[in-house]
Amino acid sequence: MNKFSRILVLAVAIVASFYFFTTHGRLQPASQIGSWISRPAHVELTEAAAPQNFDNDEQNNISVYRRVLPSVVSVAARTVQFDFFYGEVPQEGLGSGFIVDREGHILTNYHVVENARQIEVTTSDKKKYRASVVGLDKVDDLAVIQIQGPSLQPATLGDSRALFDHVMKHRGMRKASPEHERAFWQLASFTMRPGFGAPDDS
Repeated sequence: MNKFSRILVLAVAIVASFYFFTTHGRLQPASQIGSWISRPAHVELTEAAAPQNFDNDEQNNISVYRRVLPSVVSVAARTVQFDFFYGEVPQEGLGSGFIVDREGHILTNYHVVENARQIEVTTSDKKKYRASVVGLDKVDDLAVIQIQGPSLQPATLGDSRALFDHVMKHRGMRKASPEHERAFWQLASFTMRPGFGAPDDS
């Protein structure tokens, strides 16, 4: 038997073995394998109870969050940027804001709606509204936009003077000089505008 004949016989033997084991072997279909697995008649799910021990500050934060949530909105602004290879390329920026009054005025950031061709606002109840720009303040990174919709819930704005007095009282200072008040609002403005420099002293 020459070399070619041996190779041919070996190939035939391999094919025959494969056919035998795949056809008459002990492999069982998935339906029979599934019968081996016992399925419980009733499955009970339990959820671990999270501790509800919040301190006063946490309780206050939760209360503020629940109170202002209906007034907070998501702002999506669609702009068009020019690309050297692709020409005009649409882009979308996302930001947030809050409803100022029942007429639908919303305070947001200037950089969110800058050069926007289309602005869409999503309220806390997942409703979407087309918005228009009312005013822009690039220096302070503020913008006012407006939507038209029913049952808009404006945020309750606080008294900035009362806030300053509360902070001073908390720090044990009953009376503050105008310099202290000015420094406080400079720090507050810098804190609420991350990424921007401190306000000008002039």
